[in-house]
Amino acid sequence: LPSAESVQPSSPEETAIYLGQLSSRYEAMKATPAARACVERALELAPKEPEVRLHAANFAAARERWQDVVSHTKAALRFEPRSATAHALLARALLESGDLSAARKAA
Repeated sequence: LPSAESVQPSSPEETAIYLGQLSSRYEAMKATPAARACVERALELAPKEPEVRLHAANFAAARERWQDVVSHTKAALRFEPRSATAHALLARALLESGDLSAARKAA
């Protein structure tokens, strides 16, 4: 697989989305440092891209970093408020954080 530094699609947003997707592949291979590098670079390139935020949220969820998941999913929802994936992941993070009331509202 390519590294985060070697990816060169046509726009920063496309590069960021590709890196987010690549992070999931690295994560599946248990290559955590490479996955982290892809997520971090994707967020640098396109912090307002909902898909990038969801990849970052999934990366954080795999590490049970629920506050990071909440932050990334809320950012995704600011730009794509109807995202069922973001709502579901936000509800899970809130539930895992012990905020049952907010989790119900987010679902």
